[in-house]
Amino acid sequence: MHLGTRLEAIGRMVPQYSSLADIGTDHAYLPVWLIKNGIIHHAIAADIAAGPCAAARHTITQYGLQLLVDIRQGDGLTVLEPGEVANVILAGMGATTMIEILEASPRVVQCLNSLILQPMTGVAQLREWAQRNQYTISAESLCKEAGHFYVVLVIKPNKKTTERLSSLELELGPCLLQHQPKLLRDYIAELYQHYQYQLEQMRQGKNWEHNAKYLQLQHLCHDLEVLQHG
Repeated sequence: MHLGTRLEAIGRMVPQYSSLADIGTDHAYLPVWLIKNGIIHHAIAADIAAGPCAAARHTITQYGLQLLVDIRQGDGLTVLEPGEVANVILAGMGATTMIEILEASPRVVQCLNSLILQPMTGVAQLREWAQRNQYTISAESLCKEAGHFYVVLVIKPNKKTTERLSSLELELGPCLLQHQPKLLRDYIAELYQHYQYQLEQMRQGKNWEHNAKYLQLQHLCHDLEVLQHG
């Protein structure tokens, strides 16, 4: 089974032989790939809508995995019992939606060993949430598919953490900055252009030079520019 670059990047962050739930599974391609590659032996694949659940059942039937992938329809983590799985994947949705899902099921979340997260938007917001809720970012990966960059995070609970990320670390990720993957320079360049455009748009308004958001973005752009040429 061949996955796209984005889904494979998520799959490669899953701990070996772990118990896993894929929330928002769609066609259940990722759980099937994980089982077929011997990374996990069983998975719960969940989605809020009937259509994706039907598509997931078709996929697992096609690969003969009906006894190894449990399909559940429901909202977020409400399909799980506390302690039922050690790890959860949330992918293909915005950071705001992910945070809403996590905060709606605290009893489930507090029993997890790790969360594997691939936000489509708001990755800095997700890192800030993790920091605020005493999670450590234990791993990050960066990939590109169909012209778009995607970041995958693995966060783990750590009640003893005093980690405080800088604005640059929130934007780019402490692990990515440390390990400097090949795509990072291009990713930085794209972010720089994106935020430069935002600054230009803000300069069309009034009193932009005293706007706190403008000053924050200006500082971030400076840091990104230093990284590009450093």
